[in-house]
Amino acid sequence: ESLDWFKWFGLGSVAAGLPPIAVKAYRTLKRCQFDANCMMVTAALGAVALGEYDEAASVAFLFAVSEYLEARATLKARKALGAIVQLRPDHANVVHPISKEIIVVPADRVPVGSLISVRTGDKIAADGVVVE
Repeated sequence: ESLDWFKWFGLGSVAAGLPPIAVKAYRTLKRCQFDANCMMVTAALGAVALGEYDEAASVAFLFAVSEYLEARATLKARKALGAIVQLRPDHANVVHPISKEIIVVPADRVPVGSLISVRTGDKIAADGVVVE
């Protein structure tokens, strides 16, 4: 009983950590779906109802940490993808099939089956097969 005050700490942790998760769970339930957010809210509220305040605090804390780590990983992935997209060249050096002269064409306008000239240091503008 000397640690009775500890339950208030657990309830405070749940009160601080659960609302963002509860909002996501509510949105999910409005779409008639069930996901991890719904499970975590159910687990935390069930633990509080059973008087297991430390368990409820643990669930809320660990899920908040996992949400933070997931958001951080997603941000890193988006930045990496953005960097990859920036590597895409703006133009391609297409070799004219008859005159064999090089024509500069926007990279998104390269016809399928075209021969592309790639010089040292150039970025490759399209998928293909190396012929020479």
